Amino acid sequence: MKKSGKPLLILISLAAVLVLAIVSAGCIDEISPLPDEVKVRGNVISVDPVLMSSDVITTLLLSPNEYEKEAFETVEKYLPRDDPVIEIGIGPGTLAAYINKHLRIKTDHIAIESNPYLLPLLEKTKAANQLGTRFINGAIGYDSDTVPVRITKNFLESNISPTKSEETVDVPAYTLRETVAASDFLDKGGVTVVVEINGIWKDILTNEPDLADFVSTFIVATWNLSVNDQEVLFKKTHNAGFSQTYTSDKGESGLMVFVFTRDEKLSNNTENRETPSDSSSADSA
Repeated sequence: MKKSGKPLLILISLAAVLVLAIVSAGCIDEISPLPDEVKVRGNVISVDPVLMSSDVITTLLLSPNEYEKEAFETVEKYLPRDDPVIEIGIGPGTLAAYINKHLRIKTDHIAIESNPYLLPLLEKTKAANQLGTRFINGAIGYDSDTVPVRITKNFLESNISPTKSEETVDVPAYTLRETVAASDFLDKGGVTVVVEINGIWKDILTNEPDLADFVSTFIVATWNLSVNDQEVLFKKTHNAGFSQTYTSDKGESGLMVFVFTRDEKLSNNTENRETPSDSSSADSA
């Protein structure tokens, strides 16, 4: 019995590998390497089952082109290649790697991630793909020098938390204006900002109503946005001096991506701008 079971186990294992190879070949040009790397749209992305849910890693392995495809398609069409980029909330770095490969000057890219445990993985991704991205551990914040961030294994469920818990870590707080001012971007008045955290756009537009002074393109990726919040987003970006350029379809995961570009007429008209008020905390990362 023991003798006959061993060949059967080997056969089952080979069959599983063959199925994975067939499925992967249908999605990408080559089979995703295992177990600590996946390949997404031409870039090798470092992953860790300890830090990421199996659902996310499985999706990246078997259906990489379906993972947040609305964001990738938006970047492909609407990301200015010549402008510096500040990216907020990058998770495993799949979109960050894609963005960097599209920039004319690769070092004109700052990516801020609140989960400190993802930074070593992001640095591995940077080295594997020869990215020029500067990865920073921190979060957008306006009330103090640090921001409490609730960390979970599924980074998509981590969030900037107003209260501390045993799952919470404090990370440095940054404003967009401070980040741009401290950068070595040659053109600090034509920066593209890509936001990938639910709700943080509200904090930014409330606390930095003069955003159009130094941001030319504002891209917001958000999940399950309500009709009311969508109206708020449009109103606040308009008051900040931006015009709506593009809205993606809603993906299966609830992801929608919005592109706003600086409108010189609106940005020069300060009379209709909102004044800063109490910021709204980000819903989730």
